[in-house]
Amino acid sequence: MNNLVVVTIVRAFAGTSWCPEEIAFQSTSRPGRFAYEQYPNTRFLLGQRATWIDVPRIMLSLPPPPGLHAKSAQAARRLEQGDSAEPLDLDLANSMKLLLRPYLGNSTPSIELSAEIIGMSARTLQRRLGATGLTHSGLLEQVRFETAAQMLKNTEQNVIHVAYEVGYEDPSNFARAFRRIAGVSPREYRQRLTAD
Repeated sequence: MNNLVVVTIVRAFAGTSWCPEEIAFQSTSRPGRFAYEQYPNTRFLLGQRATWIDVPRIMLSLPPPPGLHAKSAQAARRLEQGDSAEPLDLDLANSMKLLLRPYLGNSTPSIELSAEIIGMSARTLQRRLGATGLTHSGLLEQVRFETAAQMLKNTEQNVIHVAYEVGYEDPSNFARAFRRIAGVSPREYRQRLTAD
């Protein structure tokens, strides 16, 4: 189980703004600025012997949110019937998107790094993503686009800076990739947002 899944579970009980005091990774790759923005009061520990997050004991006694038991029962029935691949893989893709975001600005995260972060072999990760019609590079492209769109909407950083933040060394490659997905250039996308 990866750290992000644990954070998501705790947030289901404690609220969406909860952040752990510490997140530890076995990887020595430093998270990007986005991770520090998403977890401003969290200390990141790299090169640890195990991957973990610090969850206060008080969180363990919080009551479950409404509807959680029904969702858990449905998931358990799917597991018993051997029909768990699709829901788990969709959760995997969404978790991977969140996990890859902090690494975008440093370099292109390899499938080996992604597999290490999520806690499975690269081959298993490829197979699980393939079952949903995704590839690691396709998922990475989605993460870059979604992060860039969010930055263009919520910050005043110039387009070149956004390109570098999401892992493009050449801003023209970023503009082409963004246009391919959004149908407009990053500048046009931002202008449309401000016009609304």
